[in-house]
Amino acid sequence: MDGADLSRLTWHALRVFAGREEYARDYIRKNAAGIVTFLPKRMLLNRKKGVFVTSEKVLFSGYLFLSGEITPETCNDIKKCRFVMDVLRTAGNDIAVVKKREMDFIFALTRGGEAVEISDAYFDEDDKIRIVAGPLKELELHIKKVDRRRQRVIVEMEIFSEMREISLSYDSVEKI
Repeated sequence: MDGADLSRLTWHALRVFAGREEYARDYIRKNAAGIVTFLPKRMLLNRKKGVFVTSEKVLFSGYLFLSGEITPETCNDIKKCRFVMDVLRTAGNDIAVVKKREMDFIFALTRGGEAVEISDAYFDEDDKIRIVAGPLKELELHIKKVDRRRQRVIVEMEIFSEMREISLSYDSVEKI
């Protein structure tokens, strides 16, 4: 499925042990027919011995997104995975649905893939960051903080009906 198809689905969130999201995703793909999984990641620049190295990290640690017919039987099958805690639920104990605008924001960041790529940026005369290419280009207004040393921006977004801050990388380019 491409990004446009994924954005039309109804999404739910699954709580899993942090660091075990990929294992849970693979388990569900093998053992829960008809369930589509989505594990958004982010590409990060990390400084090692003065040189930036690219690595891939999970965007929302401890969460995996699911779509499909989630029945009590499906939940039981999914919970057989030892790294799965539970499907997020509403106050009434119904399976919660992730809001469409929240998922649309995530799909905009990942551009239909599973990873948020590194954006290109420069700093203007007022020392304000300007994104010139990449997923943050349209989302520049959501930037709350910039860490120039680590080449990271803190972006504020709503997910699971609460505001969260996530760290994303940018690559410094010369002013055009």
